[in-house]
Amino acid sequence: MRELLLAALCACGQHEEPKAAPAPKLDKLTFAAPDWTSNYDAASDEWALSSPAGSIRIAHAPSGSVASPEAFQHARGATTPIENRKNVRDGFTFTTMKTTYVVRHLKQGWLTCESAAEDRELVIAICKSVY
Repeated sequence: MRELLLAALCACGQHEEPKAAPAPKLDKLTFAAPDWTSNYDAASDEWALSSPAGSIRIAHAPSGSVASPEAFQHARGATTPIENRKNVRDGFTFTTMKTTYVVRHLKQGWLTCESAAEDRELVIAICKSVY
């Protein structure tokens, strides 16, 4: 009995913690962005959309940064004041002086859209169309 107890105690420290599954690739995303060109970068697993109006970057958002606009800014080390914020069905949007952010949870995990385009409502509409 004593040997069994010792064997159980020794085995306790030998199990490995389960590793988190990697986030699915973003290469299959679709979005409504008429008159915008899009480019998927497999190395960084990011989308870049561009038009004469500006550009949008779509990438994974770290899950530890998605609780609120403040948490997102803090995780990025940004101190720019948040000017406008809105909740969307599966996340939130916010703007700073120069940038619009849309943070959403999809089957691919948490995503962020980031753009310095002047037409913020268009950026939000495009980013809300991502699935």
